[in-house]
Amino acid sequence: MIDLMSFRTSMLNADEYGRRALLAHLPSTDDVGTLLEAANYLSDPSPSVCEAAAEALIRCANRTAAIVASVHLYSDSPSEREYTLSVLSSLGENTLPVLKTLLTDADPAIRKFACVAMLDMPCKGTAKLLCSALLDEEPLVACTAAEALGHLKHPHTTQALIQALRSSSSQVRSAVLMALGNIGDSSAVEAIISVAPQLGRDELCIAIQAMGTACGTTPELAWPFFIEHYGSENITIQNTVLFAVNELVAKDVCLPEGFKQFVSKTVEKKIFDLDAGVRLAAANVLKESQGAEAIRYLRLMEHDPDPDVQNVVMCGLIHNGVYSPMELLVTAHKTQNSASARLCALRTLVQTIDETTALPVGFLPELECVINETKDEPLKATALSVLLCVSPDQGIPLILSAFKAANRIQSEALIQEIMGCPPDKLTRLTLEGYGNLRLRLRLLQLFQSKKDITFLGSTIEGQTLLIAGMGDDDVRVRACTITILNRIAAAWAQNLVQRTNT
Repeated sequence: MIDLMSFRTSMLNADEYGRRALLAHLPSTDDVGTLLEAANYLSDPSPSVCEAAAEALIRCANRTAAIVASVHLYSDSPSEREYTLSVLSSLGENTLPVLKTLLTDADPAIRKFACVAMLDMPCKGTAKLLCSALLDEEPLVACTAAEALGHLKHPHTTQALIQALRSSSSQVRSAVLMALGNIGDSSAVEAIISVAPQLGRDELCIAIQAMGTACGTTPELAWPFFIEHYGSENITIQNTVLFAVNELVAKDVCLPEGFKQFVSKTVEKKIFDLDAGVRLAAANVLKESQGAEAIRYLRLMEHDPDPDVQNVVMCGLIHNGVYSPMELLVTAHKTQNSASARLCALRTLVQTIDETTALPVGFLPELECVINETKDEPLKATALSVLLCVSPDQGIPLILSAFKAANRIQSEALIQEIMGCPPDKLTRLTLEGYGNLRLRLRLLQLFQSKKDITFLGSTIEGQTLLIAGMGDDDVRVRACTITILNRIAAAWAQNLVQRTNT
């Protein structure tokens, strides 16, 4: 058993780093006093200490840890509840008896939190508790239970969700419909069809989306339903049907006889409708779709007389990968194209090319023309981020020059554009521009993803940057560097534990 008095005294006398270290080294225990003391630090002012307390309780992996943690759900602090929920979610089956008790609490907020804790808990017994919570008299609790069931995607819960469609609450019915759509069980199709006449517009749109997923590989079940509701006079309902059928086409499912023809006719009707608003609505639906049918109709609309429609269509074609890198660049350079389409083209380039991409002849000169000729600051910033990706030798001097000449707002816009660049490019830019405090501080703050942290910890360039950051004159830069080092250390420790366990 742990010496509780010693642990408590050490925690009270320790600073933030000391409290975090003591909690990190707390061994697995079922001693109630020790676990209560550790759980108290879920409300610590320091987020890192709260996180360490949560990890300590999770490490104990027993029902006692779940019980002492659950007390902190009653806190008024959102962050404390969030850490508590992470503990309850991670303790799996040890938490189920505690959650079962919480689901009977008089406070509906606590019952809701109990459902939230089961959102990512696929262990045996979770679905049964959530199905019982579907019957809760408080709509917020029932909605959360439905959301959790939809997230867990257990087909055997479909019947309980179907029963919940009888709820008198519109919120609950909507949440249940979304859950049925997420699960995608064809046994829900008849139930959705049966309740559709009683649904309001927003609920009906959710039901249509759920039908598209629930019918799965047997869309003939949804065929009459889609045709019926496409005949609605409400354009929102029409477009929801259109979106659902295009989703099925994009998935290349085996469609019933005449289904593709129906899709073609309905889409074509939208495209050649005289109302520009209807064409814009159809373009917005097609923009997010993929596949040959979507591309074909987007191509038909590419020269629409309405510039708003033309812009959405161009973004859709870019989204579908129709344009080559050079065509994207030409799109970005043409001043007659809309600002959003030009930006979309360049941002797509950032995501699809790097130094290893074989660039077409004339690509770099065309890119430099965009940078030199445009008066649009966001467009120039995005073009610079493309140049940083494909040619750091040319891009870094131009970015540093632009950053030096820009005001604070322009500088931040430039930072936001280059943050999507690979970590090796950002590291090199930071090192070469290290003399600019604002630049190095903001760039160090950008290293957040797991990929970034791995790069900094495992490469010479990254380690060079971290060494420079630790010795920086500015306390904010040093603080950013320490945060990154802590995350690197945590990742290494996690990998060590995993290797030890295997």
